[in-house]
Amino acid sequence: MRSNFAKTQKKEENDNDNKDKDKNKKTEYVTAIDNVNIRAEADIDSERVGFAYTGDKLEFVENLSNGWTKIKYNGKDCYVKTDYVQ
Repeated sequence: MRSNFAKTQKKEENDNDNKDKDKNKKTEYVTAIDNVNIRAEADIDSERVGFAYTGDKLEFVENLSNGWTKIKYNGKDCYVKTDYVQ
C-alpha cells in the first residue's frame, strides 16, 4: 500500500509542476492579415468553425509544415491557412 501512495503522490507533484509551467507559458498570437476561415482540421474541405477578420488576433499553437497554422479558437484546436496570418 505504501508504495502505491508514494507513486500517487509523485504523479500529483508532477501534474502540479506541469500546471505551473502552463501558467508561466506566455500566450502567443498571430494576426489575420486578410479575412480567413477557421477550420476544424488542416484541410480546405474541413468544416468551417469560425471566421477571422483582418487585424483579428488568434491564439497561436504551432505552424504546421503543410501550410496551415494551428490556433486555439473557443478553447479548441483549429486551423487557418498560414498565408493569411503573421
